[in-house]
Amino acid sequence: MSDFGKNLKQLRTDRNLSQNDLAEMLGIAKSTISMYENGNREPDFERLDAISNFFHVNFHDLLGNHSDFDNAALFSQAKDSEHIDWMKVYLFGAPDATIEQLNEVVQFARFVYARDKGKT
Repeated sequence: MSDFGKNLKQLRTDRNLSQNDLAEMLGIAKSTISMYENGNREPDFERLDAISNFFHVNFHDLLGNHSDFDNAALFSQAKDSEHIDWMKVYLFGAPDATIEQLNEVVQFARFVYARDKGKT
C-alpha cells in the first residue's frame, strides 16, 4: 500500500466513513477508493485536490513521503497554466518558479525526508 493509500484509509477511518460513504461524497466509484487505498491506482490532480479539500489537509499530508508519485507526472496532469500556477503558489510558495525549479525543490525535499526518516 502506498503512503497515499495508507493516509487516505487513515483519514477515512478516523472519520468513521466506509469506502462507499467516501465514494458517494466525492462522486466516484467505491472501487476507485479501494484501488487508491490498496495502491493499485493513483488520483489525478483534480481528484487529489478534491480529496485534500474534503479532508482539509494539504497535498503533502495526503501524499506522505511522495515517493509513490512522479512529480513531473503531477505537473503534467495539470490541465492548464491556472493549475500549474496554483501548485506553484499553494504547494511551493514560488509563483515565478519554473517547472524545472519546482522539480529540484521536490527532489531536495525527498532527500531531506529520506535522511531524517533514518534518524527516527
